[in-house]
Amino acid sequence: DCLLMPIWHNLARFATSAEGRDMSGTRHIIVTFDQSDWDVFRSRHGDAALAGANIPRLFGLVRNIVPVQVEAGKLIYQLHDISDRRAAQEQLQFAAYHAGLTSLPNRRALEERIGEMVAPVGRPERFALLQLTLDRFAMITGTYGHAVGDRLLQVVSSWLLNALAECGERVLLYRFSGASWVVVLAGDVAAQRTTTLAERLLGLATAHLDCDGRELTVPCSIGATLFPDDGQTPELLLRNVDAALRAARDA
Repeated sequence: DCLLMPIWHNLARFATSAEGRDMSGTRHIIVTFDQSDWDVFRSRHGDAALAGANIPRLFGLVRNIVPVQVEAGKLIYQLHDISDRRAAQEQLQFAAYHAGLTSLPNRRALEERIGEMVAPVGRPERFALLQLTLDRFAMITGTYGHAVGDRLLQVVSSWLLNALAECGERVLLYRFSGASWVVVLAGDVAAQRTTTLAERLLGLATAHLDCDGRELTVPCSIGATLFPDDGQTPELLLRNVDAALRAARDA
């Protein structure tokens, strides 16, 4: 809690506190200090310990520390705690850039990442996009239900992450849409490496996936595209990798 930030360990020994919420749900903490203990604290740390400029450093998630009452032998301070609001903002930010079922970065995150890669300071670096999709996902959900389908998406995401784990940190996995994922391969994008990675991912088609006790195999297809050979904007690259995927499915 806010009173357990480093410099406040000593102060917390002297203080008593009460907690409540206002009509908006914001949490407030009233901290009461005995005058004698407050004087001891000030003598050890100085008035600067409570200076406004130090509040973000000392309280991180707390805003507005102000004296609200001075009584004989007492000092009462009110701290406006915004940790709940900050946590809610962080949750919204995470949800905006991650897929709900798998917690993988989503299409929005992918598009922004590609945008950064095609427009860097200096010479752009070559990279490849590989899009993988499950060919019979609709049939699986129609046969076993949407709960099994959702679980399958989680299992496939874990399988792909494990398959990419040995490829280095320059290989990134995104949940693109539905039963489709995109891999960004940066650095060495020679044809042989891209082909090797695609073959590794196609191993998914022969894997026996355990979906809560139900063993499934899922045919899949992969399409690939290269920057800058096949496009120089996020929109064109994603359109071309989707076209390559459809061509692979129809072959």
